[in-house]
Amino acid sequence: MITSPVRSLAALGIAAAALSALALACQSYEFDQVQPKAVVVANPKIPVVGTQAPPKVMLVVDKSGSMMEQASGSGGGCYDSFGAYTQTGSCKWNDLKNAFAAPGAFLDQMKDKAVFGLAAFPSVNNLSTGCEIGEILVQPGAGNVVQIINQLKAISPEGGTPSAATLAKIGADPAFKATGSERRFVMLLTDGLPNCNGSLSCSTCQKDPGVSACSDPKNGCVDGDQLVNAVTNLKKAGIDTFVIGFGADTAGGIAGTILSRAAQAGGQARAGTPSYYQAGNAAELQAVLDKIKGNLQTCTWDLQPAPQSPNAVQIVLRTVASGDTQELKKGTDWTFASESACFPTSGTARSCVVQASAELCGKLQSAQPNTYELDFSYASSF
Repeated sequence: MITSPVRSLAALGIAAAALSALALACQSYEFDQVQPKAVVVANPKIPVVGTQAPPKVMLVVDKSGSMMEQASGSGGGCYDSFGAYTQTGSCKWNDLKNAFAAPGAFLDQMKDKAVFGLAAFPSVNNLSTGCEIGEILVQPGAGNVVQIINQLKAISPEGGTPSAATLAKIGADPAFKATGSERRFVMLLTDGLPNCNGSLSCSTCQKDPGVSACSDPKNGCVDGDQLVNAVTNLKKAGIDTFVIGFGADTAGGIAGTILSRAAQAGGQARAGTPSYYQAGNAAELQAVLDKIKGNLQTCTWDLQPAPQSPNAVQIVLRTVASGDTQELKKGTDWTFASESACFPTSGTARSCVVQASAELCGKLQSAQPNTYELDFSYASSF
């Protein structure tokens, strides 16, 4: 996977009057595995040298009690007459385990292409009230997929949905800090509205439509703003978030609105509506994971700050040895991962990711060191 941020340059030696509203963002990328060179800030083309390490991916899964229900929202589930979880039966948690952990499934396919960790919410190790914040169960590391699979198989769904607080905790955990040039991702999978925030008030909060009367804010109040804030803070720390809604309860309404906001803030919004990945059953969940699997293996670049216009980005491929250049065509050689996230109609925080076509990505990734360089040029507001 080749991916890196593009940074804006203001110090270009151009008259200040000509830069009153615009800053030129230019960046060069070389695809080779050598030691980084020195950067000259005044140079409008900064070489960034080195093939990216495999991405670091934290699976953050919802193990709340509703995961024992069927994805359709009707019928039975995987629980006994006492309401305790059973390994057999059809339910969202068993569907999740199969999609991630079955032989030949997502983790098996991706074990040599990414470094994975696992977190779950609410807490697995310290659950008493049902709202304890989740934790990292398996730290990201090479060769730990079997450990993650075994951990997923050992979990029993129960409790609430402290997704916001769990993401905030993960973002601050040293286990998920960058150790080199690798890009970091969170894959958040949830089947319902975020809650468990005791600091909210039943008199002023957004109510959970599934709760008849709000007597306890941890259960009756929706913690949507804090979820979006947590994802936004992850993005600021260099961590992108894929947001997956699973089951009937996330197919629209308040949950759909909140998850779309989170997806747009996380830098990995899908094209179209909704902005998050929605799966209504086991087959759709598998399709979502296949899509994300493809995104993790693509060549992407995060434009920071975002360009002013979708038609004002120029990307040039240069052959280092000969100096030959080729202007890459939007729509053929590259696209915006989500144009609506990059150029929203409202004041939503902008996340602007450029994604190479499969053909171009394969060409770059299979090239010998020091073969190509990419030059990005675009205008961005101060």
